[in-house]
Amino acid sequence: MSTKKHLRSQAKEITAKVYRRMKYEAENGVEKLSDARWRTAQAVGVSESTITRILKEEKQASTSNDTSQKSDISYRI
Repeated sequence: MSTKKHLRSQAKEITAKVYRRMKYEAENGVEKLSDARWRTAQAVGVSESTITRILKEEKQASTSNDTSQKSDISYRI
């Protein structure tokens, strides 16, 4: 059985965009090095607002998972 992970076409497209961006930065220097949100948007090919929304959603999901785990722990005690 193969342990290779198969990527969907969208994941392949994003991977190629990130590769092209990293190659561009290697050849031309890194723009806005301290602005991770801008660099991520450039690498993935989406807007900064999309990156902001995704990060906000991830943080909310993480917070809700932490809360549910804490409540599970309190019931076990």
